[in-house]
Amino acid sequence: MSNFEFRPETTWKISYPEHCVKYIEAFRRHYWDHQGVCSLIHDFFSSKCNVRTICELGSGTGVNLMYLSDFGYECFGYDSNQESISISRKRAEAIGKNINFELLDFTKSLPERQFDVVISLFVPVSLVDMTRLLERSSQIVAPGGYFVCMLLSVLPEFEEINHHQETNTEFLRIENTPVIRFNFYNKEGHQIEYNGVYFAGEAQGTQMFCDWDRYDLLTKAQVLDLSNSCFRQVYRTPIQGKPYQCPPMTYEILDIFQKI
Repeated sequence: MSNFEFRPETTWKISYPEHCVKYIEAFRRHYWDHQGVCSLIHDFFSSKCNVRTICELGSGTGVNLMYLSDFGYECFGYDSNQESISISRKRAEAIGKNINFELLDFTKSLPERQFDVVISLFVPVSLVDMTRLLERSSQIVAPGGYFVCMLLSVLPEFEEINHHQETNTEFLRIENTPVIRFNFYNKEGHQIEYNGVYFAGEAQGTQMFCDWDRYDLLTKAQVLDLSNSCFRQVYRTPIQGKPYQCPPMTYEILDIFQKI
């Protein structure tokens, strides 16, 4: 693995407007290859007989754990958004999945037990926070266990372009509600700021809300700074995903770290 370590300096916290998670997650399920990513993870762990429990920090509406539970893992999900937890529990109950979902802000506290694997997938947090989470996760990863995360890497043709903007529009019908989303991406150096504007044609009238994310971008050679960590990187692969899965100018990578 490369020893080129990236030390970002900024941090932020993402939050979602009230009553909009069902729309945001529907677009994610449509465009993001949750099943493909979970299959990659299972392919890595399938030969490791000691991997039985998986904890997801930032589990959202539980889509990843639904797929991972199909492979026989015992799954636990934690998220700081109550609306996401409610959707997760209802969805798991509806399809007979025994997955434990709990409200928890992983930037402030961690579960009070250990797991064979801790994952954090499709979570828009800064590289500072992801590095801190990796370091803190040593408390809840069992000896010899693993931490899995997804990061965004900048496409080579955009590495030297400091300023670039792109926009697009998407449409979905979500629970019989027509929803249009306008996406605005602004690249400044090795960060992309995203603004999404949703219009949902609900029965009581058109509702509008905004979603905001920020993404740090790694180059192909860069890895998280592990100088203060008891983990070592053991696996990295680009994620092909669905078209339009990741923001313009980027591609996703899957990193797996093992506790030393």
